[in-house]
Amino acid sequence: MWQGNSRAPGWLRLSGRWLAVMGVGMLLMLPAVASEVHVTRYSWHTGIVIAAEDLTAALDFVPDHLGEAPYYEFGWGDAEYYQRGEDSPWLMAPAALWPTDSVMHVVALPDHPERYFPASEVEHLTVDQEGMEAMNDFIADSFARTEDGAVEPGGPGLYADSLFFTGEGRFHLRRTCNTWTVEVLAAAGLPIEPAGIIRASSAMDAIRAMEL
Repeated sequence: MWQGNSRAPGWLRLSGRWLAVMGVGMLLMLPAVASEVHVTRYSWHTGIVIAAEDLTAALDFVPDHLGEAPYYEFGWGDAEYYQRGEDSPWLMAPAALWPTDSVMHVVALPDHPERYFPASEVEHLTVDQEGMEAMNDFIADSFARTEDGAVEPGGPGLYADSLFFTGEGRFHLRRTCNTWTVEVLAAAGLPIEPAGIIRASSAMDAIRAMEL
């Protein structure tokens, strides 16, 4: 029986290669996946809000401790002052004068941060996938760990669905909660400088000054 030539005609092989190249080109032309990050400010403090869908494996312990929610807010600060939940600068003074222990505060937000914090200032930023992964890693590294690598939950947080955790790093005059917030953004690759950021107003001014 005549079997003929099993190879495809030259024009067909060339067409297949052209389509493959075009397919790769189209994939490269697709816009990079980007996510929205929110920075909240209330009184002397700032925090970072990330959508649950943007949490990476580095922060997969968060829903386990706080339950499922569409958004989570993260804040870092002085262990004693932060947990008091008071906004007096006189109470903050001892924490700023010498290095103190830190805590992480995590809030499970049942709604968009602008609706959950109606009296707070909220800024919105766009972060690419690589930046989001770096942001998750930085926040995760701000939690103290036990010898087996587990986070250390503390007492109840400032809101109904919130908790304090033992923090990593020391709080002092040159590294406040607002410095930490800007450090998170810088870790994500955003054009912002944490050095010199102490007050909440300075952090928000620096965020608004970014050319994004």
